[in-house]
Amino acid sequence: GHKYGLVYPGIGWAIWRNKTDLPEEVIFHIDYLGGDEPTFTLNFSRNAETIIAQYYNFVRLGFQGYKDVIQSCLDNARFLSKCLEDSGYFDVLSVVHHEGQCAIPVVTVCLKNEGALKNRTFDEKDIMDRLRRRGWLVPAYNLPPAVHEQLILRVVIRETHSEDMMEELVKDTIHAVEYLMDKDGEW
Repeated sequence: GHKYGLVYPGIGWAIWRNKTDLPEEVIFHIDYLGGDEPTFTLNFSRNAETIIAQYYNFVRLGFQGYKDVIQSCLDNARFLSKCLEDSGYFDVLSVVHHEGQCAIPVVTVCLKNEGALKNRTFDEKDIMDRLRRRGWLVPAYNLPPAVHEQLILRVVIRETHSEDMMEELVKDTIHAVEYLMDKDGEW
């Protein structure tokens, strides 16, 4: 529930579809009142207000409400992903915009290394910086050690994001690339 369960700071939850999905290594067995009590918890001392608020969301939204929130996030992620791919500046690494693919609402892209972008002197971190100047927090990361040289940009779509916001992010991202290309003397 960390990203998409509308979880308040200080609490979290995870749901497994089936008991067999939870590895036995993370289940603790304690002797409680003379019997074996399997448990899997993360427990910290905190007040109960966030737990009550989370319970309220469960009751208020229900299954359909949470499904609608996730569908909206997926729709916005698909929109953003497709627009960035169609710009011609990015290779989309996430599969969220591929029909029929099971995905989370996260868009991951990297700059193309061809055409007008072939001999560029800027990278994804420069785009991150340009976007930050416009108020966007779009982190640039290096991939794991085997492909550490590859930089990516990652956008996590939240329930507060709208299609209008995604349109603005697309415009600002394309503008950032074109600004950096112009600075390189490519235009």
